[in-house]
Amino acid sequence: MKRYLLLAGNMLAIALHSNAQDSMAFTIHGKMNPSRNNADVMIVTGSYRKPVNTTVKDGEFSVSGSLKEPGFAMIRVGDGIPADYIQVYIAGGKTIELIAGDSIKYAKVKGNEKAVEYHDLYAKLIPVQSEETSLRNRWMPIPEASRRDEEARKITARRRELLQKQKDLTYAFIDKHPKSTLSFYLLKMTAGTFINYSEVMPHFQKLDLTLRTSAEGIDFEKKINGSRNMQVGTPVKNFESTTPEGTKLSLREVMDKGTYTLVDFWASWCTPCRAENPTVVKAYGQFHPKGLNIISVSLDDNADKWKAAIRKDGMPWYHVSSLVAGFKDPIAQMYGINAIPQNALVNSKGVIVAVNLRGDALLDKLEQLFAQ
Repeated sequence: MKRYLLLAGNMLAIALHSNAQDSMAFTIHGKMNPSRNNADVMIVTGSYRKPVNTTVKDGEFSVSGSLKEPGFAMIRVGDGIPADYIQVYIAGGKTIELIAGDSIKYAKVKGNEKAVEYHDLYAKLIPVQSEETSLRNRWMPIPEASRRDEEARKITARRRELLQKQKDLTYAFIDKHPKSTLSFYLLKMTAGTFINYSEVMPHFQKLDLTLRTSAEGIDFEKKINGSRNMQVGTPVKNFESTTPEGTKLSLREVMDKGTYTLVDFWASWCTPCRAENPTVVKAYGQFHPKGLNIISVSLDDNADKWKAAIRKDGMPWYHVSSLVAGFKDPIAQMYGINAIPQNALVNSKGVIVAVNLRGDALLDKLEQLFAQ
């Protein structure tokens, strides 16, 4: 399951340099209980490879730097487990003031208007994220063979609810602050790599015109529109391409042979795709006798590597590829694919009923559909 976390690993690129020449300067100043004196303070960003480090002295710490564009930073105090950290939004301007007691996690954010604005959302996200993390830690040790038992399913279902709640809270913030550049960045982050057109576009359209017509806004709108053909409830676009044997095969031909068809985008060089293939193999073995067909669209440009991966991963279904390098594949472009793996589940009427089903979510959806 893909995690939705507003943490350092998913941040927009920013750089922290004490001697940088960038024009957007910032300062973070923290006050803590003197009991935390001598505790190490680490400032981490998404792209900055070397964290900025300082120390709590006389109940305070401070770090200054500069950045090229707004973004996020995670501030961790000490090396305890679980980590004592807080995430702040940096956009230059006034000093970001963190007022804390024994823990930085529950610090009040003052001073910088944009940092305060984001903290209002962050404070709502923290308890939801904490519950999701706790459930994930319970789920991870469950053996693969038991992950479809009732208790594991309950954990998975609750995690999905919590992940959606985080998105809903973020969307509510975006709609409330349509003129804020922070809202634009949060929308891009929340949309992620696999953009859901019907979910993202309504919030994009509520953004102020200046944000939507900026260079970044225009580029993002193109990406949103590119995802329209991978949306639940839309008619699937037919295509034709070449099989490993050199013959032509269309999606329509595959759909005519089953009740549901999974259109799967992958490549031999895609590590996450190869990691997902065992689940797809399991799904095919369980549901093909009931009417499931799969057509995998490879973004390979090397026929030998493509065919070798099919054999090695044991994928006994339909395969096609134009053998055009990566995302230049015409089918990938038709569906607005800019990251893999991705998939769309299509019913016998040619309507997409689900997208981007990964892991147990694929098996759960197929069980639900074939039980009807």
